[in-house]
Amino acid sequence: LVVASISSFGINHEFTAMLFPLIISSVGLLVCLLTTLFATDFFEIKLVKEIEPALKKQLVISTVLMTVGIAIVSWIALPSTFTIFNFGEQKVVKNWQLFLCVSVGLWAGLIIGFVTEYYTSNAYSPVQDVADSCRTGAATNVIFGLALGYKSVIIPIFA
Repeated sequence: LVVASISSFGINHEFTAMLFPLIISSVGLLVCLLTTLFATDFFEIKLVKEIEPALKKQLVISTVLMTVGIAIVSWIALPSTFTIFNFGEQKVVKNWQLFLCVSVGLWAGLIIGFVTEYYTSNAYSPVQDVADSCRTGAATNVIFGLALGYKSVIIPIFA
């Protein structure tokens, strides 16, 4: 982020456009504070089983708020069109295209987080199936665990 923000290579030397990565990070910190307020004030957790759903809600809330923040920053900090260098070739880019790139990455991260939780949480069947495979021996457990590991990366690869 620091290299992208201080580099004059690529964007028409507009200061706000060069600071775009740092502004996005700053918005992320503000969204983090707001999401923390949601966690501490709106979701009262009294049992251990309520922790996981509250964390899921926090992830969704922070992703939605960050998408709104990215949209605002993209329209305020970036010019409507600007030129970047793509391997020595100049290319005209619009601010909504940059917003789309950042948003797709953000939502892909959320999907990867949900898939990771599904395959690693003991509340779901994959972990329970690995535990059940221990009953038949170590070899079955290793083979089942490897197969599950390979299966678990399919969705994140495409996200």
